[in-house]
Amino acid sequence: MRQYKSFGLGLVYCAVVFSASAQELHVMDNAIQVFPKRAMAVRFESDGSVTSLGPWVELGSAGENGAAPVGSASNLNLFDAFENGGEDCGRGYPDGGNACGLAGPASRYSRGPTFCDQYSTGEMDAELEVIAERVQIAWAWYCNGSGSEDCYVAIYTSNNFGTPCNVDYARGDGVVYHMGVLPCNPGPPEGNYYIADADLRDTGLGHQMYLDGAVSGILAKAFDGQVLTHATCAQFMLWGENAGTGDLAGEHGRYQYEDFLRDGNHEPAECVDRGGGGCPNPLHWMVGFGMCPGPSNCPSDGCNGNERLSARWRQKNCGCSLKLILKGCTVNAEYGVLTPTGECMRRVAGNSRGKIVVKECPSTSGTATVPECGLSVNVQCP
Repeated sequence: MRQYKSFGLGLVYCAVVFSASAQELHVMDNAIQVFPKRAMAVRFESDGSVTSLGPWVELGSAGENGAAPVGSASNLNLFDAFENGGEDCGRGYPDGGNACGLAGPASRYSRGPTFCDQYSTGEMDAELEVIAERVQIAWAWYCNGSGSEDCYVAIYTSNNFGTPCNVDYARGDGVVYHMGVLPCNPGPPEGNYYIADADLRDTGLGHQMYLDGAVSGILAKAFDGQVLTHATCAQFMLWGENAGTGDLAGEHGRYQYEDFLRDGNHEPAECVDRGGGGCPNPLHWMVGFGMCPGPSNCPSDGCNGNERLSARWRQKNCGCSLKLILKGCTVNAEYGVLTPTGECMRRVAGNSRGKIVVKECPSTSGTATVPECGLSVNVQCP
């Protein structure tokens, strides 16, 4: 059996009996929206350790801003086991629950207030291999049943889910989101759940999508840049792309890993079949990715659909030296190139070849984009 190190040290355990009844589905009807305060690009290594790829990025208005409705054009959703109602980026709210015969549009499944699973991994086959600039997530935050706890949500994607129940999925890059201190188990006895819709435009952050991949989520109460300390008790909500309103974006299988043994690892015994019927079928931990069209804080004037963005980097005395090359530009048009540090650099394609070069040192690992043209490229500084 392939083993992984724990993501969190000093985990706090609650007394839970993991019987079949502990995984029976419960329904929670109300979602409370929170906005991520800041985010950090990270890499989840093959040995289970976490490597920071840059500093904290304050999201502020970037986590809450609005543009054209993502739900209004299905090809802008890259993978959807969340199902929002078509709201603007940063403001998506769950929809479609009543189409599955539940009480309301935001009704979603949990596994009950005594079930703790702070680490889930599921299959994720996205529509396109691009870098998503929007992520939507939903989770139940139980803690010890009352009080409050600081909340961090880590999301990472990888290019291989592996063979179901063999625990051989790949690790990859991702983002840790700091949600702030959240009240535990809010609302009526069955409780309400939390949702977040992070708009990452103009931040240098993003999530790589794969046509045949996996997505993992971790719920934590602390993060020091290297160690995620798992939450006292929490779980991701459940939904799926094969919903009552129709087939949503992307695809996923019926198996996923749920760390109900609470040791920070996934084991074959934690491979759960979520394809037992019902609606949606199969279920998946609740996450969605997409793009955010519309106005950008780093505009371009001449996008023609033929532009190509590439990146080169190396270590120099100044630090990570980054060179971004944008080809196929409209001659004499001005383009806005957003570097991984969040700096918007505007350049005019003044030569006959329609080429623009942007240099930055020191730069950092992350995502470089030309937001108005929908272009992005990963940067991996040495």
